[in-house]
Amino acid sequence: MHLDEQVEGPKSSLKRTTKLIPEMSEGEHSNVGTVAFALGFVLMMILDVALG
Repeated sequence: MHLDEQVEGPKSSLKRTTKLIPEMSEGEHSNVGTVAFALGFVLMMILDVALG
């Protein structure tokens, strides 16, 4: 590791993503897609354990 490199955490990754995709930090955003994905993932895991 070089001296100018630093260990990155989740906040620095978010800052980099915001710089790469400036539209992410503009205007109102809905979390419906994120919540739906999370619920679908949880349901898939429950069914995998129950039926696996």
